[in-house]
Amino acid sequence: MVYLNMNKKIKNIINKNLFKLKNKTILIVGATSEISFSIIEELRYLGCNLILSYRNELKLKKLTSLYNDHYVKYLYLDLENEDSFDNFIDNIKSLSIDYCIMNSASIDVDADIVQINALKIIKLIKIIGTAPSYIVTSSISYCSKKSLNLEDKYAYSKRLLMKLSYELAKEGFKIHLGHPGIIYTELFKKRHNKIKLLLPVIKHIIPSK
Repeated sequence: MVYLNMNKKIKNIINKNLFKLKNKTILIVGATSEISFSIIEELRYLGCNLILSYRNELKLKKLTSLYNDHYVKYLYLDLENEDSFDNFIDNIKSLSIDYCIMNSASIDVDADIVQINALKIIKLIKIIGTAPSYIVTSSISYCSKKSLNLEDKYAYSKRLLMKLSYELAKEGFKIHLGHPGIIYTELFKKRHNKIKLLLPVIKHIIPSK
């Protein structure tokens, strides 16, 4: 790591805390998303053991080509399928998990978006229990009350996830809500088509997918 214009005290603090996650076991639900790929890269660098859930077989191949050692365990999970959900729970019951990152989300036309993006995530957290610390990612945007199109359902599901996570936190669950910031994705461009004239400028100052 390169330190620029940083005094010795701050350097020592960073070096002391940076690798506190070494040998910790972290579950990532929704590991094949672009955001998760970046998270996995950082966590492996820090020496973590990872349990990665996946649903998309094609994206899994890319992931396994990068991380295929005994520090990484892959488990299939389809949040829309009850048998898959139950099998996943059975597989992780005996595992000691220190942290959970809930980054699963869907915007598929045929999917039950609210179930996948909110209700099943909350159910999974309740089953795993209060022992681990949770990071719940929620990239949300404006949700129209007059429309129930696909993008609005997605936004509603993420807002619901935040609300339910807050309720769990009051019950004693260690939950941290995380927002990845503005990501220049196809969904972002579609939802913000009214500012097309600004997109050539915006795309140079916000991350790409």
